[in-house]
Amino acid sequence: MVSVTPLPTVSITPDPAVICAGGSTTLTATGSPDNSLASVLSSINANSASLIASIPTPSGFNMDLGVNATNISDGCSDMYDGGNYINTNLGSAISYSDNAITPSVSFGTGGQYFTRYLGPGGCQTGPATLFFWAADINGLSSMSITGNNGADGQGTQDTHTFTVTANGITYTAFLKRVYNAFDPSINQLFLIPQPNSASQTIGVTTDDSQQNITGLTGVTRVFYMLYAGASGAFINNAQATTIAQNFANIIPTANSYSWSPGGATTAAITVSPASTTTYTVTYNNGICSNTATREVTVNRGGGGGGAGGEAGGGGGALPVVTCGTYGPVCEDAADITLGGSPTGGTWSGTGVTGNSFDPSVGTQLVTYSYTDGNGCTASCQTTITVNELPVVTCGTYGPVCEDAADITLGGSPSGGTWSGTGVTAGVFDPSAGTQLLTYNYTDGNGCSGLSPPTVRAGGSYGLFAKPLTHPRWLHHHHREPACHTDGTVGCSTPSPDVPTVTCDGPYGPFCSADAAITLGGNPSGGTWSGTGVSGNQFDPGAAANGANNLTYSYTDGNGCTDDCAVVVNVDAVDSDGDGTADCGDDCPLAVNSTPNLNTTTCNCELGYYATTTAIGLNG
Repeated sequence: MVSVTPLPTVSITPDPAVICAGGSTTLTATGSPDNSLASVLSSINANSASLIASIPTPSGFNMDLGVNATNISDGCSDMYDGGNYINTNLGSAISYSDNAITPSVSFGTGGQYFTRYLGPGGCQTGPATLFFWAADINGLSSMSITGNNGADGQGTQDTHTFTVTANGITYTAFLKRVYNAFDPSINQLFLIPQPNSASQTIGVTTDDSQQNITGLTGVTRVFYMLYAGASGAFINNAQATTIAQNFANIIPTANSYSWSPGGATTAAITVSPASTTTYTVTYNNGICSNTATREVTVNRGGGGGGAGGEAGGGGGALPVVTCGTYGPVCEDAADITLGGSPTGGTWSGTGVTGNSFDPSVGTQLVTYSYTDGNGCTASCQTTITVNELPVVTCGTYGPVCEDAADITLGGSPSGGTWSGTGVTAGVFDPSAGTQLLTYNYTDGNGCSGLSPPTVRAGGSYGLFAKPLTHPRWLHHHHREPACHTDGTVGCSTPSPDVPTVTCDGPYGPFCSADAAITLGGNPSGGTWSGTGVSGNQFDPGAAANGANNLTYSYTDGNGCTDDCAVVVNVDAVDSDGDGTADCGDDCPLAVNSTPNLNTTTCNCELGYYATTTAIGLNG
């Protein structure tokens, strides 16, 4: 019987493969079946007929507990009394997974396996029935087949260790046989790829299915096949070697790729042909080989490439792309409209929206990409320098009186310009009254403007003076830093107004013997001062004779102060001892007799009013 193995399939991506001149693309070949466990199962299914035909004096056997059990109960004619258990040092009595790849920690981390039952089955002489097991293993130290044979101590058991080579891989074959017990002979065959340090041991009687494989360090895959000989037939070493060789022949091995032109032997290659070129890959799965081709089309763009900030050309075929130049600008500058040639491309980068760049984001590298009608793309890059605004402070001044000397204004950084009423060449004249002064500074990059809400300028300083009629003061008020919204930098928050203060009144004139009075003052809450004043009380007796200057001062919530002043006159009775009444001394006249009806009037001038007293006259 001649077994024909189908050719593997192989394909190449991408499809289609199109590049621009000077460009490149990666071609990736994919062959199937490969040497994966799934491909091993597929190859066994496809080639089982040749294996079944290679078994001499064969016997069929049944999976009488099912193809997904853990053992074969009898098989055929007392072949087993429960045997063919699969075990590793990490798990025992592993369930069969007929025709399915199954992950299992019993084979180590990432381990997987399959079992497969093939043939007509049934308890008859030929054709053979086969049971397969293969696994990807990781870190196993041993594996075994265990159970009880139907030979019950009769017949013979032995082992045979040999090698077979197929498709560049050499396997160590470990065979255990139980035969001449009249029951179907049991032949357990392991194939372990070399290099390995594996060895086998078996049980002490034919009644025991035990076959142990140890020394599996470095081994990542194992194969197993069970076949039977009719009526205890002995299948000798030469026949066993042929069976093992046929088994090895159908196992997919390491895949290989060969590319033309170029001679590369990897699955993926990167190519950059100058003109349209066809590439061929030959794939070999260790059994058969097949080929695939892919044409790489080279599109020709227009013109040559630039250098430096322009697009790399690649043999003069890509479009010529230019970005233009921009800036430097200050961070509060208006958005920049980006160009780019040829038109119709796309700008990208931080701060870029469409073809607009926002300078406030800082210095950035922006890219312009353009794709021509052939699908060929080139790009350029340019850097836009965005300078920060200077940090400006005004300094502090005062308080001073309005008649104080002129104030030399500072400002940081130095070199800026002061402006405002009363300012000449950086000097402020306090007599100018209440004024808002501004310090503007422009740095070496030409940047002077700030963008709210970022606070970079100094405080705001309101300088205002009061007349000297009643001494008042030049006040200095500091506010939190603020910035102009019209592009200027400096101190720009207006200072508060001076409060309006009145003394109320008038008060007096008083005699020194008069009782104390309560002084007014508006707004309330201010402070009175002067001779005879205690709190808001004025005591004529404690004041000086004559004119007393009293002052009412008031400070508002902004710390701004104003005041007012009044003059209060106080007179004493004959205070100078000249015999002339100063206050009430000329009248009334002390008379002890009863007044008659004739009266006269005595007017006492008391300064701001007259008192009229009726005086009784004798006679």
